[in-house]
Amino acid sequence: MKGLQAGRIVNYVMKDGQARPLLVARAWGDSGIVNGVLFVDGSNDDGNLPIQVGPVPRITSEVVGIGLVKAAATGIWATSVHFDPKKKPGTWHWPEREQSQSAANVKAKGKEKAA
Repeated sequence: MKGLQAGRIVNYVMKDGQARPLLVARAWGDSGIVNGVLFVDGSNDDGNLPIQVGPVPRITSEVVGIGLVKAAATGIWATSVHFDPKKKPGTWHWPEREQSQSAANVKAKGKEKAA
């Protein structure tokens, strides 16, 4: 699958359809199947994983200055996660891209010239 490689961040689909970041550790050739580390929203995601993994790891934190918090969390190891553009729970998909305003302006100017 083009562009899929270790280090990419893709969206993992939770039970309720929300997405969480999955850091790809290994892509299995062109199959669209990956292994990686899933980052969840702490206890907010308890019971929201499509697979049974036990309680979601807790985040530990320490205030180190005004507005600064040092946090550590353990990701969840996810194996053999399949690609699904329809976003079925337990699969991954590419993050949606928002078009920047400058790109939208360039596109609009191109349409004006063509007209």
